[in-house]
Amino acid sequence: GTCLTLSAMCSLAVKLTLNLSSSFWVATWMSIECETEVTDNITEAVVEACTSEYKRYLLGYIMISVLAVVLTFISSCLFAVRGVLAAKNLHLKMLKNIFSRSQSFFNATPSGRILNRFSFDTNMIDQFLAQTVTSLITIASL
Repeated sequence: GTCLTLSAMCSLAVKLTLNLSSSFWVATWMSIECETEVTDNITEAVVEACTSEYKRYLLGYIMISVLAVVLTFISSCLFAVRGVLAAKNLHLKMLKNIFSRSQSFFNATPSGRILNRFSFDTNMIDQFLAQTVTSLITIASL
């Protein structure tokens, strides 16, 4: 429970850090001044040095991006699993509460209303819990 939640939050935090790092990486990449056109003044060695530097920045950006995609997938999976566990926990608590009611409650309350409430609450947890926690962590990290 707690370990799953902490690992999901850590992977999300690292993913957000990688997204920020990729922006800084591209800004640094674009700020280098290197002539790539061969003219009379620039030798082939200078052009080769500039090309290798661009390749290094490109490779770094690809590595950061791939790692961010992998961590996005992992954090999404962890939040989805945690959301299902939360919905299961809510469902079990609701079921326990319903089973402890007296017969007069079932006589006064239509079964459709009880089923509707069960399905609505579980659906809300399934759809919005992971998204809300992700948004909260994202906003808190800014």
